Amino acid sequence: DRPQDRRQSSFLVRAEARSEYRGTAVGIQTITFLNVHYLNRVRGLLAPLVLPGLVTRQGSDFVMPVTIRNPDSQTLPITRLTAGLMPCAPPSGRTSVAPLADASYQEVLASSVLGTDSLPPGEIQLDVRFPAHLVPSGICQVYLWGAGQANGGNQLDLQISMMVMPPTTAPLDMNDPEQARYFEKVRRAAELLGRTRGVVTGEDIMRLEQQGKL
Repeated sequence: DRPQDRRQSSFLVRAEARSEYRGTAVGIQTITFLNVHYLNRVRGLLAPLVLPGLVTRQGSDFVMPVTIRNPDSQTLPITRLTAGLMPCAPPSGRTSVAPLADASYQEVLASSVLGTDSLPPGEIQLDVRFPAHLVPSGICQVYLWGAGQANGGNQLDLQISMMVMPPTTAPLDMNDPEQARYFEKVRRAAELLGRTRGVVTGEDIMRLEQQGKL
């Protein structure tokens, strides 16, 4: 929530530690944070912060609640929404997944999937609803890119990731090589991130793959 009118923000932090035997120690330190939204605007981009929830299957849709924070003072139009369908496993003959290269892409209606075609200033909460019939077997992640142009010419760069399982009512079959590889990838990512009880997102997996850790 700090102002985004400069490249970075600095704060003076005072910390105090008390010991029953050694008295009190006081430390003062300046800390600095880069203001990402300001830097994006310098590049001509407006990239809202997306805080995702858990994906569930509700009827014929995959549904994920999200909180989106628009850092700009104006409403941002979403004129195009592209869905990238990322495979669970690499194509035959490949040893690793290249999510963007292996994905299939299609245009979808923002008003249908997001329930809106614009983002007001500040924070908005909504449900992302992606039709399950658009997710074929073998797809484990849906990546959404929202684009548009704000007043002044800056380009909207909205990115939302949903982790989905192949559409099936059967339990996870560890004898299925595709499902077994997917499960092992998520398990390994959780281990690397120290999230044995937490959620591993599509961005987590993509980042670890790019770092060569998966």
